[in-house]
Amino acid sequence: MAGENCRLLVVFIISVLFLASTATHGIVVENMFIGHKPPLIQSGIVLDGDPGDWPQLKPLHPAVRLDGGIDDWYTGANPIPWNRVTRDNAVTDLSNPNRLLYVWDYGNGNKYTYYRGEFIWFDALGDQRSGYTGRLDADISEIRVTSNNTHLLVLFRVVDLGVLGGGAVSPSIGIILALDTDMNYHNGNTTLLDDKTSVPNYAPWDYEVLIDLSNPAVANKKVIYGDGIPVGSGGSPLDIYNATGAEVSTSMDAFIADSANDCVEVALSWRDIGVLNPWNVSNVRLYAGVFISDGYGKPLVSLNNSDFIDVLSAKSSDDELSDGVLDSWIDIGFNRLPEPVYFTHEVLDDKGYIQYWSDLTNDTRTDYIPNEAFDTDILTETIWINSSRLNILLHIKGNVRPTGNATPFIILAIDSTPLNESDGGGPLITAPPGKGATDTYLGGRLGREANYTSLIWIDPLQDQVTVVVPGATVNYDVYTGPNYIAYDYHFIEVSIPTTDLGELKPPFRVETAVYALANPGSPLVSSSPSIQPNQIIDLTGANAYDTLSPYPTYGTGVDNGYAVNGEFYGDVDEYIDTFIPVKIATRLINPVIQWVSYDNDTYIEIGEPASAYATLQYWNGTGWSPLSGGNVTFYLVGSLIYLGWRLTDSNGTAYMDLDDIARNASISSGTYRLMVRYEPPLEYVKGLTGTEFFYSSAENTSIGNYTILNKPFIESLPEPQMLPLTLLLAMVVFTLLRRHYSGSHG
Repeated sequence: MAGENCRLLVVFIISVLFLASTATHGIVVENMFIGHKPPLIQSGIVLDGDPGDWPQLKPLHPAVRLDGGIDDWYTGANPIPWNRVTRDNAVTDLSNPNRLLYVWDYGNGNKYTYYRGEFIWFDALGDQRSGYTGRLDADISEIRVTSNNTHLLVLFRVVDLGVLGGGAVSPSIGIILALDTDMNYHNGNTTLLDDKTSVPNYAPWDYEVLIDLSNPAVANKKVIYGDGIPVGSGGSPLDIYNATGAEVSTSMDAFIADSANDCVEVALSWRDIGVLNPWNVSNVRLYAGVFISDGYGKPLVSLNNSDFIDVLSAKSSDDELSDGVLDSWIDIGFNRLPEPVYFTHEVLDDKGYIQYWSDLTNDTRTDYIPNEAFDTDILTETIWINSSRLNILLHIKGNVRPTGNATPFIILAIDSTPLNESDGGGPLITAPPGKGATDTYLGGRLGREANYTSLIWIDPLQDQVTVVVPGATVNYDVYTGPNYIAYDYHFIEVSIPTTDLGELKPPFRVETAVYALANPGSPLVSSSPSIQPNQIIDLTGANAYDTLSPYPTYGTGVDNGYAVNGEFYGDVDEYIDTFIPVKIATRLINPVIQWVSYDNDTYIEIGEPASAYATLQYWNGTGWSPLSGGNVTFYLVGSLIYLGWRLTDSNGTAYMDLDDIARNASISSGTYRLMVRYEPPLEYVKGLTGTEFFYSSAENTSIGNYTILNKPFIESLPEPQMLPLTLLLAMVVFTLLRRHYSGSHG
């Protein structure tokens, strides 16, 4: 009996998991909480133009702490290596599904991009006004913007922030952020900073934010709140002026300066800058500049034309301000969270029937309607498939209703048999009768052409949806019962019976483009015989003004018949090559670490081998099935530690041997959870072959905490157990030696 007990003790293995609560997602500014509301998920949609009853995208951007730290932005300090977008690595990267990045690069040190809910501007270094290049605190290096449902958040950085709160004796800088938040060009103010500086009459600002870092109230890493009193009248050094000159800041507005990171973090309440419904903001126009301040909101240095030392501009500050007009700005597009848009494709439910895409913004063509480019700039698209209907939610940066020269005219080309390139209605996108020609073709996965099985045309000018399938056309309008479209300024909702679209279930392919219909009575119609009312404006080459794509709509040239970094080029390339596959939903379940606990405690210690597991599954239409051959990456989270990757087996299980993980010098003693992530192969490359791109990504984190101790397990034994364990180890060694001796001398 004693021998049997010994054998049982030798092979005894135990694994203990502890439940852990997850941390709240939000932004904490001392006692002020700023954060995302939970995503709104409902079982049905009311087609009323209000997107509030649609599933919401989870925040892409991490929560920002207003503490002067920059690790919660996508700076070089971000803890996740591939989430670092710095001046040096801000280059167009469309080859990595984890980091689809398109950069607008002016070639002179000025460039900008969007990345996972963050807008990023890199300003040219050393481009201050003549005679002030030595003022490194007045040299803008970068401006980053993110947001949530309560606040617009800005990270403003200079080359060397230097002294803070020194007044006129040891002056620092003042920062101006001017914002247009309502996209109404008939109101606002054009005077900026002083009576020598202005913005264009056709692009006024609604709110001017002043941050005076020379003011004696400012200190390093001290949170400063607004108080509604101008700094020049003894108020807070954070002022927000509306277009009439009234100071409207409140205690919900704050900033903090950090000399170590050469940054100022700013939190502006949406309500204090005129946005009552943040999900409806869609665009913020941003001007920015710095000046040398006297500590009370006034420039200490007087220069010709303007007292700004450096401004956000693709030009040098001297060139930009030579006429006293700051006519350089950035228009930042926002999704419904709201966050700055970034090209992404997400599955919003657990079966893959609700899917979301967002598009690059500021990538539209402007021929004929330059002042209305917003109205043809698509920001996001969501589809919701159920057993009987296809519901579509489109988010347009501008106004979807007829207001001026043109109205957006939107096409969704659907291929319900994406692996069959020869069926359907052909590659030419044909407009409904009376709308004109489109001169646009569908590009494919296996070749240059792809055929549609149905076309969905959305016409806000006529309140009509037209469905075209080979050999048939069906029209719906706003007055035909449940089959109609609805609007709410930036949003269009559409509902179509799936019986009119053929068999429609994932995977299928969607290609989306926005055209422009000339409005009756538009000056475009009277001035150009080629432009007819209620018809597509005929551009050179493809007629699309915008496409849903990780690429800009129009590229810089042609390479083997494809536009370079764009969908179209001039009159040479007329193919939409970016297809958006409706993804098959995947999930990772049961992420767990198992280990041998020789001392029967709850710690993973040196000498105790461990391994990690997770199972990858996909939704097959009726249930969950194992997904083999999937690349699963393993991490420890507490601090993020990459462990490695493994392919799933025929059971969908990914197994990673962690060996003696507690001996790993790069893993410090602490409590961790196991995080696993599945990322399918690259999806958005033109000409990609194969079927694996139809799977969505998946991520999960263990509900159990694991404590790792970098010391031998024997040191953790309670003293009464030391003797039995020593005897046990001695018995094991003795048995092994005896077997070895018997085998060698038998």
